[in-house]
Amino acid sequence: MTKAIKQIVIFDLDNCLSDDQWRLHMIDVYNLPFTSERQLMACYDNYHLLSPWDSARHVDFFNSFPENTFDRIVVTSRPEKFRTMTYEWLSRSMLHPRRVLMRANDDFRNCVEVKQSMVERLKPELIHHAFDDKADVVAMYRILGIKAEILAINDRTLG
Repeated sequence: MTKAIKQIVIFDLDNCLSDDQWRLHMIDVYNLPFTSERQLMACYDNYHLLSPWDSARHVDFFNSFPENTFDRIVVTSRPEKFRTMTYEWLSRSMLHPRRVLMRANDDFRNCVEVKQSMVERLKPELIHHAFDDKADVVAMYRILGIKAEILAINDRTLG
Protein backbone atom coordinates (compact mmCIF):
# COMPACT_ATOMS: atom_id res chain seq x y z
CA MET A 1 0.00 0.00 0.00
CA THR A 2 1.36 3.41 -0.96
CA LYS A 3 1.31 6.28 1.46
CA ALA A 4 -0.89 9.20 0.40
CA ILE A 5 0.98 12.38 -0.44
CA LYS A 6 -0.05 15.18 1.85
CA GLN A 7 -0.61 18.77 0.81
CA ILE A 8 1.54 21.38 2.56
CA VAL A 9 0.24 24.37 4.49
CA ILE A 10 2.79 27.02 5.47
CA PHE A 11 2.47 29.30 8.49
CA ASP A 12 4.70 32.14 9.58
CA LEU A 13 5.40 32.37 13.31
CA ASP A 14 5.82 35.90 14.72
CA ASN A 15 2.61 37.97 14.45
CA CYS A 16 0.93 35.05 12.70
CA LEU A 17 0.80 32.33 15.35
CA SER A 18 2.64 34.05 18.20
CA ASP A 19 1.53 37.45 19.47
CA ASP A 20 4.80 39.38 19.54
CA GLN A 21 3.32 42.87 19.93
CA TRP A 22 4.47 43.19 23.55
CA ARG A 23 8.14 42.53 22.67
CA LEU A 24 8.48 44.65 19.51
CA HIS A 25 10.18 47.40 21.48
CA MET A 26 13.06 44.98 22.09
CA ILE A 27 14.18 45.21 18.47
CA ASP A 28 17.16 47.47 18.95
CA VAL A 29 17.05 49.26 15.60
CA TYR A 30 17.83 52.58 17.24
CA ASN A 31 21.41 51.56 17.92
CA LEU A 32 22.50 52.87 14.52
CA PRO A 33 24.55 52.93 12.41
CA PHE A 34 25.18 49.24 11.86
CA THR A 35 28.59 48.48 10.45
CA SER A 36 27.70 44.91 9.47
CA GLU A 37 24.77 42.69 8.62
CA ARG A 38 25.66 40.63 11.69
CA GLN A 39 25.04 43.68 13.91
CA LEU A 40 21.71 44.25 12.18
CA MET A 41 20.56 40.68 12.92
CA ALA A 42 21.88 40.86 16.51
CA CYS A 43 19.49 43.75 17.23
CA TYR A 44 16.70 41.12 17.08
CA ASP A 45 18.23 38.78 19.69
CA ASN A 46 16.47 40.24 22.75
CA TYR A 47 13.20 40.27 20.81
CA HIS A 48 13.56 36.54 20.00
CA LEU A 49 14.73 35.64 23.51
CA LEU A 50 11.37 36.80 24.87
CA SER A 51 9.31 34.76 22.38
CA PRO A 52 8.61 31.86 24.81
CA TRP A 53 6.23 34.18 26.71
CA ASP A 54 4.10 35.08 23.68
CA SER A 55 0.42 34.23 23.62
CA ALA A 56 -0.60 31.82 20.88
CA ARG A 57 -3.17 32.95 18.33
CA HIS A 58 -4.93 31.27 15.40
CA VAL A 59 -4.47 27.87 17.08
CA ASP A 60 -7.89 26.58 15.99
CA PHE A 61 -7.26 27.78 12.44
CA PHE A 62 -3.85 26.05 12.36
CA ASN A 63 -5.40 22.85 13.68
CA SER A 64 -8.25 23.06 11.16
CA PHE A 65 -5.76 21.59 8.69
CA PRO A 66 -5.72 17.99 9.99
CA GLU A 67 -2.38 16.19 10.32
CA ASN A 68 -3.65 13.17 8.42
CA THR A 69 -4.31 15.32 5.33
CA PHE A 70 -1.81 18.21 5.56
CA ASP A 71 1.83 18.70 6.43
CA ARG A 72 1.71 21.90 8.46
CA ILE A 73 5.08 23.61 8.15
CA VAL A 74 6.23 26.72 10.00
CA VAL A 75 8.48 28.90 7.86
CA THR A 76 10.09 31.64 9.94
CA SER A 77 13.00 34.02 9.59
CA ARG A 78 13.73 33.48 13.29
CA PRO A 79 17.35 32.21 13.55
CA GLU A 80 18.21 28.56 14.25
CA LYS A 81 19.79 29.43 17.60
CA PHE A 82 16.24 29.87 18.92
CA ARG A 83 15.04 26.45 17.70
CA THR A 84 14.74 24.72 21.09
CA MET A 85 12.73 27.52 22.70
CA THR A 86 10.58 27.74 19.55
CA TYR A 87 9.70 24.04 19.67
CA GLU A 88 8.94 24.28 23.39
CA TRP A 89 6.61 27.23 22.78
CA LEU A 90 4.88 25.45 19.87
CA SER A 91 4.30 22.37 22.02
CA ARG A 92 2.93 24.36 24.98
CA SER A 93 0.68 26.25 22.57
CA MET A 94 -0.83 23.06 21.10
CA LEU A 95 0.70 23.79 17.71
CA HIS A 96 2.34 20.71 16.25
CA PRO A 97 3.85 21.41 12.84
CA ARG A 98 5.44 18.61 10.83
CA ARG A 99 8.54 20.78 10.38
CA VAL A 100 9.90 24.17 11.36
CA LEU A 101 12.14 25.86 8.82
CA MET A 102 14.34 28.56 10.37
CA ARG A 103 16.94 31.05 9.16
CA ALA A 104 20.55 29.88 9.43
CA ASN A 105 22.38 31.85 12.12
CA ASP A 106 24.78 33.25 9.52
CA ASP A 107 22.10 34.15 6.94
CA PHE A 108 21.67 37.91 6.84
CA ARG A 109 19.34 38.20 3.83
CA ASN A 110 15.95 39.86 4.13
CA CYS A 111 13.01 37.69 5.18
CA VAL A 112 11.54 37.45 1.66
CA GLU A 113 14.77 35.98 0.26
CA VAL A 114 15.19 33.67 3.24
CA LYS A 115 11.65 32.32 3.04
CA GLN A 116 11.79 31.95 -0.73
CA SER A 117 14.88 29.76 -0.49
CA MET A 118 13.20 27.67 2.23
CA VAL A 119 10.03 27.16 0.20
CA GLU A 120 11.93 26.31 -2.97
CA ARG A 121 13.45 23.33 -1.11
CA LEU A 122 9.94 22.02 -0.53
CA LYS A 123 7.80 20.71 -3.37
CA PRO A 124 5.94 23.88 -4.41
CA GLU A 125 3.38 21.86 -6.36
CA LEU A 126 2.29 20.26 -3.06
CA ILE A 127 1.79 23.57 -1.26
CA HIS A 128 -1.91 24.04 -0.69
CA HIS A 129 -1.71 27.44 0.99
CA ALA A 130 0.70 29.81 2.75
CA PHE A 131 -0.02 32.32 5.52
CA ASP A 132 2.24 35.20 6.55
CA ASP A 133 1.77 38.60 8.19
CA LYS A 134 3.94 40.46 5.69
CA ALA A 135 2.55 41.57 2.33
CA ASP A 136 5.93 41.25 0.57
CA VAL A 137 6.25 37.61 1.66
CA VAL A 138 2.68 36.87 0.54
CA ALA A 139 3.47 38.51 -2.82
CA MET A 140 6.57 36.30 -3.20
CA TYR A 141 4.51 33.17 -2.52
CA ARG A 142 1.99 34.24 -5.15
CA ILE A 143 4.75 34.87 -7.71
CA LEU A 144 5.86 31.28 -7.07
CA GLY A 145 2.30 30.17 -7.88
CA ILE A 146 1.37 29.45 -4.26
CA LYS A 147 -2.04 30.45 -2.96
CA ALA A 148 -1.20 32.83 -0.11
CA GLU A 149 -3.01 35.11 2.31
CA ILE A 150 -2.10 37.59 5.00
CA LEU A 151 -2.72 36.18 8.47
CA ALA A 152 -1.76 38.73 11.10
CA ILE A 153 -2.53 39.11 14.76
CA ASN A 154 -1.68 42.81 14.84
CA ASP A 155 -2.12 45.14 11.89
CA ARG A 156 1.30 46.58 11.14
CA THR A 157 3.91 46.76 8.44
CA LEU A 158 7.52 46.20 9.41
CA GLY A 159 8.80 45.52 5.89
